Amino acid sequence: MVKKLKVDPQKGLTLQEAQARLQKYGPNAITAKQEPMGLKFLKTLLVQLLI
Repeated sequence: MVKKLKVDPQKGLTLQEAQARLQKYGPNAITAKQEPMGLKFLKTLLVQLLI
């Protein structure tokens, strides 16, 4: 993995390389998917029916 990403595990990325990868790939973030309102309603309804 280290060779594939071309990074030294002891030193990490240089500032220039980190900036270049940020520009190319964007921030290292996971976006949460919003659950549809209808699905939330059905889940709540099913939980109430099971209790």
